[in-house]
Amino acid sequence: MGAIVLSTKSQNLFVLLACAALFILAFVFYGSQPLLSDVSYFVEADRRILRGAVPYVDIFENNPPLAFWISLPPVWFAKFTGLRAEPAFTFYTLGIVAGVLAFIWRQHFEDSRGNYYRQKLVLILAVVTTFCLAFGFGQREYFAALLLLPYISSIAQRSLGQSPKVNFALPIGFLLGIGVCFKAYFLLFPICLEIFLLIKTGNWKVAFRTETFIAAAIVVIYPILIWWLYPSYFTMIIPLTILTYGAFQTSVFAILLSSTFIIFILPFIATIVLLCFRSIKDRSVLVWLIAALVGLLIHLLQQRGWPYQLLPGLAFVTIAFLLAVLQLRHPMGQILGVLAVLMCIQPGLADYQRTQELPVARFDDLLKDQLPKRMILLTYDIGLSFPFLPARNIEWVGHYQSLWPMVAAKKKLISEVEAKKVIGDMAQILSRDLIEQSPDYVIVDHRPFSDTLHDDDENPLDSLLAYGEFAGAWSRYKMAKEDGAFQLWQRQ
Repeated sequence: MGAIVLSTKSQNLFVLLACAALFILAFVFYGSQPLLSDVSYFVEADRRILRGAVPYVDIFENNPPLAFWISLPPVWFAKFTGLRAEPAFTFYTLGIVAGVLAFIWRQHFEDSRGNYYRQKLVLILAVVTTFCLAFGFGQREYFAALLLLPYISSIAQRSLGQSPKVNFALPIGFLLGIGVCFKAYFLLFPICLEIFLLIKTGNWKVAFRTETFIAAAIVVIYPILIWWLYPSYFTMIIPLTILTYGAFQTSVFAILLSSTFIIFILPFIATIVLLCFRSIKDRSVLVWLIAALVGLLIHLLQQRGWPYQLLPGLAFVTIAFLLAVLQLRHPMGQILGVLAVLMCIQPGLADYQRTQELPVARFDDLLKDQLPKRMILLTYDIGLSFPFLPARNIEWVGHYQSLWPMVAAKKKLISEVEAKKVIGDMAQILSRDLIEQSPDYVIVDHRPFSDTLHDDDENPLDSLLAYGEFAGAWSRYKMAKEDGAFQLWQRQ
């Protein structure tokens, strides 16, 4: 019996159904549990913004406001309809993923590599954006990687002598411009890929295209818009961040020994090896590898070592690896390569679930038999308080949910004069929060040997109570419970 050959229309329908199944499974998975700590923080901050809070005045955040803006629509929709914001955000994010993949499907409609390449590419992108990047779902890096996909794919086309249609240039440039605005580091993606394209084509005029002009215009307009809406971001937050954010640095050596780096380097080396095979005819895989290398460079430049910061690099190296694997002549090689990626997804999802449940379980135990409604957490780690507060429907009040500027003073990375000013400003703002917001509970983090300080942590109250205004506001609170790592204080 001969093999059954599906028509192109049937193959396209299969791809559509496979993507739809992935999106449904992803919505069920992500929508059934708390969002990531940073993501749930932005969602909760958006709730406050919709009630009138002003970012960088009523809410302290060291990143520019694009993360607030991109998560605001589902939060507004949830408020308008009475639904929960977290599943609304999940549905919204997956909707953006579907829109980007649909655009890439149309973008490659007349690709010289044929319909099979388009089907293969979209399926790979669907798997990567739904489940391979679970540890960063909804993060700034996640959205940046997602919005850069059409641009990187267009560079891959151009490296083969193909030019996407003119009507695709504007949305490619728009998505690129938004994507790189999440963090200034992300500008390295178009800079490096444009240099590659210039070397590849030998034509300097190729850099002056509609999509690059659109992206450049957005990059210029974005800081102007921030200055117009939130001048305090430039006058207060940036100076404070420059002064104190270096306290979270990790050595490059430690980053290179991390499991995240190893997970990146294995498919990178495997793809290089596969490209040496003559059976890998589509050399545009190299473009995705270059994008992956830029993602690694950005991870190293930030010197934090936080896994989600390598998310774009991991996304692009996984895409490169799968594109190369599916060009192998032997079906067994293709099957083994795909299985290797799929086998990594299950532990990744399990780790995501465990990470989300940990802070909720921790504070559920601390707050047992208590009924908090409004709460502040004095902690160096924002991941402790989020996603707990949204998951338990407790209202977050106050400017500082995380004492991140205080870490630089604790580690003596700033002068005594600077430390006194930083902690003094925090004490003043927290005093105002305690009086005006009147949280019914405050949790104080003084864990020994935390990941942030590494050594015996001092109780942040020891520094804050040295300021009379804070001591007066704090006098209304009495410690109700202590578990050796956290203190629970109740308003009297």
